[in-house]
Formats: sequence, C-alpha cells, structure tokens
Amino acid sequence: MSLLDIRELLKFSVRLEENGEAFYRKWAEKAEIVEHKNFFTYLADEEVKHKRLFTEMIAQVDPSAMSPEVYDEYIAYLRGFTDETLFNEKVYAKEMNQISGLADAVEFAMRQELDSVLFYLELKTFVPKDHELILEEIVNEERRHYATLLQFKRDLPA
Repeated sequence: MSLLDIRELLKFSVRLEENGEAFYRKWAEKAEIVEHKNFFTYLADEEVKHKRLFTEMIAQVDPSAMSPEVYDEYIAYLRGFTDETLFNEKVYAKEMNQISGLADAVEFAMRQELDSVLFYLELKTFVPKDHELILEEIVNEERRHYATLLQFKRDLPA
C-alpha cells in the first residue's frame, strides 16, 4: 500500500481550499468596487465550507476498501497531479506573482476551479459511497464557481 492514503489526499483537498480562500480574500481586499469585494468574499466563504467538509471526511474514510494494485496506481496518478498542478508552491507562487490585475486574477481563479473539479472527480474513486455524493456536490459547486467567474470576466470592462 502506498505511503499516501486517502486521508492524505483529503488533507491535500483542505490545502486546496485554503489556497483558494486566501486567494479570494486577497482579491476581496484589493477590489475597489463593492460588488467585486462581495463577489470574492462569497467565493472565499465557499472555500471555507468545502474545507470543513473535507476535514470531517478525513476521520471517516477507510483506505483499505480498495485493492492495493488499484490503490497504488491511483495514488501515483493523484500524487503527480497534486505535486505538479495543485500543490506545487513554487508554481503557485510564480503564477500569483504574474497576476497584474483583476482580469488576470479571474483567469487564474478559473484555472484553479477547473483543476479542482478534475481532482475531486478523481478523489471520488477513494471515498466510501456515502461520501461520493458530497464530492459530487462540491464538484457541482466548483463548476458553478467557474461559470460565475466566466460571467464575471465577460462583464468586466474591456
């Protein structure tokens, strides 16, 4: 069995949500228009809700429910995805430093929401059936966040 179990993956999910919350709070502070402040604050609050759900799941999952061969293969895939895409602090910091304005921030947030959708869909493979529905709800929320960000971007003045 891999050294990285489902609880570890859920901890990555918590980190992802923490990163998202910090990002959205930063942009809520930077926003000069009240509607923009409210928009980013709403997204930050959504990340807090997701973090709470993942924290609760950590204590409830059983990593031994999957065969070792399938488990190890999926863990290797998800470890690579999280290390290279979601949780690579150097890449994240570099991208954050390249954000020069609101439009760039929205683009960055959209990419993060899409990466979150992919990660959470893959994570469903590991959780008990009763948690799959929770993850599906979060995936749907992340998709809505993406759509909301897209509309927000389209509404920005050119």
